[in-house]
Amino acid sequence: MKQIFVGDIGSNDKLILVFAGWGMDERVFSRLSFAGYDMMVVWDYRNADLDLSALGAYREIYLFAWSFGVFAASLKMKELERFRIMLRVAINGSVTPVDDLTGIPEAIFQGTLNGLDERNLAKFYRRMCFDAQEYKQFVEMAPQRDIAELKSELRAIYDMSRDESVNVSPLAWDRAVISDGDRIFPSDNLVRSWMSLSRVRHIPGGHLPDFSKIIEQEIIDKELVAARFAGSAATYDGAAEIQGAMAEKLWRLVEPRIPGSAESLLEIGYGTGLLTKLYCRRLSGARITLWDLAPQKLEIEAETVKGDAEAMIADVGDRTVDIILSAATVQWFNNLPRFISIAATKLKRGGIMAISTFGPQNMAEITELTKMPLRYYTLEELKGMVPKSCATIVAEEEKAVMEFKSPREVMMHLRNTGVNALRHVDLGYASMAVGYPRVDGMCRLTYHPQYIIIKRKDDE
Repeated sequence: MKQIFVGDIGSNDKLILVFAGWGMDERVFSRLSFAGYDMMVVWDYRNADLDLSALGAYREIYLFAWSFGVFAASLKMKELERFRIMLRVAINGSVTPVDDLTGIPEAIFQGTLNGLDERNLAKFYRRMCFDAQEYKQFVEMAPQRDIAELKSELRAIYDMSRDESVNVSPLAWDRAVISDGDRIFPSDNLVRSWMSLSRVRHIPGGHLPDFSKIIEQEIIDKELVAARFAGSAATYDGAAEIQGAMAEKLWRLVEPRIPGSAESLLEIGYGTGLLTKLYCRRLSGARITLWDLAPQKLEIEAETVKGDAEAMIADVGDRTVDIILSAATVQWFNNLPRFISIAATKLKRGGIMAISTFGPQNMAEITELTKMPLRYYTLEELKGMVPKSCATIVAEEEKAVMEFKSPREVMMHLRNTGVNALRHVDLGYASMAVGYPRVDGMCRLTYHPQYIIIKRKDDE
């Protein structure tokens, strides 16, 4: 395998790592640029050797793999686990790249290999693209590799896929994206290949995706989240009726379960202090630390830290915290299972972690309007994230529906609570006014609160 940085390499501590498809090189990705991120492309799978040493310089790594790159990245997954991989997204590919049911059917694969020449390569590229316009754009940055090299790469991919010692699993991935118009990997085969993965998203288009759009949709922009919440700080408490009720319920669930000898508490995403103000008197003798992307000034004795908790949690000492609290925040994390797993290691014996977040029906009306599903977990999925070192002592969910007289009122509610921090999701007034669903003339907005409390086992 070959790897190369593309674009300007700065003093960024975040990396987007892309495993390209067969026959590609860095040219295909040369126009991609994401502020705050370096970008590395891996390509040429004639062998499985890859130098990953450069990854150690990054605090956060976001892995995207496309087509046969999904299989190639799967081969390196155990090595990649040494680094801070925040998110792993597979796009239009499978861990079984040559398979009649879950990959490219073998007859088609062998036909491509045996008949590969300049003419058939051009046909492959046209099938890879969704339409003539996309093909024209692709040709402008098409890879520069010869036919003999491409044949050798196909043979190597096939041989590696048939190696019985290779152990790869779809469960090594966090999410998968499937283009419904894919003419390289049959979309039905991709659906079967990812049946065991709960986070699968379907998009329109062909095998070659819009990488810029997908990457921006899949990575939560924490700076945008911070900016939106900072902008809504003055209006948040008045508009965040549901979030306020969630904070009160979380505290009611937590208070009787607080360890009697609690000396330290970490609250993640304290916001305007809806939860903080409920516990600060009860725990006035404890060392309180507050984290937030957009810290607000509170009149309590605590250490306030600005930053991204999802990354910062790894730097907390193991078994040093009695209580970790987070109210209506973790839905903005890129990889919640990873966060919970790491955060659990920071709890002392008998320590507790209490989280409120939102379930899959949250803002269902927005999903219906934008056709962009928001990334929430079921309660069963949340419970499944709890590591063996901890016991689940509370797992509850509920629903609440707010009613508004018009789409404009819904939009103002979203802005006043800062919850519209999503890129590539049109929440403009025009789309809201025309398409927002109504029931009996009213515009409803569904909230789906969830609560989970876990406790570090004494015998661990």
